[in-house]
Amino acid sequence: TIPTIKSSVAPSVAASFSPTLHPSSEPSVTPTVQPTSSPSSSPSTTPTLTPTSHPSSRPSATPTAQPTAQPSSTPSVAPTRSRLGVMQELIRSFSPTGALPPVDSPQDRALNWAVYNDGADVPLTNTDRLTTRYALATFFFSTRGSISGSTAWFDQANFLSSDHECDWHSPSGTLGVDCNTNQRVIALNLVDNRIFGSIPEE
Repeated sequence: TIPTIKSSVAPSVAASFSPTLHPSSEPSVTPTVQPTSSPSSSPSTTPTLTPTSHPSSRPSATPTAQPTAQPSSTPSVAPTRSRLGVMQELIRSFSPTGALPPVDSPQDRALNWAVYNDGADVPLTNTDRLTTRYALATFFFSTRGSISGSTAWFDQANFLSSDHECDWHSPSGTLGVDCNTNQRVIALNLVDNRIFGSIPEE
């Protein structure tokens, strides 16, 4: 069939099988009401210049290549405190000079024991027990409890064990630490246990 030369005034009822020779001089009055039923089979090669008016209900399948432009509005949880840092703060708090003890002094040896060798693993929030165990360890190192030989304690009375400090006493219970019902140290009973040295301020 030969297509018409002139466009008709009204649209045809059925679609023609051949295109018209000349397009219409005016576009349609109104756009289509409904969008296409399915997206295009392949994505566009360039991104849109403006964001969509409504966010999608689902996250994207892959993360974005770039990080967010701004940090989060709330900070992260405070970092954990180390056992060494907590013990150093405690020592400075009751030190007459506010300084840490000299290297290899009884206090320094007690600090190293409390940080690296105390098997009780006392919670860092329990500063009373941390301080008590440190003070007892300082006494132990100051009075030669840790050495061997003719000048050492006869009975180490379970000192520096992982047991509760109130259980630092000899098997018979005659030597060692005395505590009250609240498990607070109230006395040391080390009579005739060959105690040498000086009693530290701690």
